[in-house]
Amino acid sequence: MSLANELSRAVIVKEEAFPPHGIRLNSKVQLLDLNTQMKMEFTIVMPQYADMRQNKISILTPMGAALIGFRKDEFVEWKVPAGLKKFQILNVVNEKTNGDQT
Repeated sequence: MSLANELSRAVIVKEEAFPPHGIRLNSKVQLLDLNTQMKMEFTIVMPQYADMRQNKISILTPMGAALIGFRKDEFVEWKVPAGLKKFQILNVVNEKTNGDQT
């Protein structure tokens, strides 16, 4: 999905109304790749804080944009150049926001 498609389906909610295990900016996410059975873990951050060495991916990457709004135990898929990728969301950790993106 493109970022424009993702934005077109966006709904704005207050933080207290957002599901506790819903993926959002600054969520720490653990995924299972259903094709390879490999687990991966990363935090979704603003582009200027993205750093793969620290397992931080930009919200503007295809993976970051595709995951926003999904919840723990849900399944997500999206097209990549190598084909269709399918993942299960194993865990989502959200801390209270305080404006700090690091």
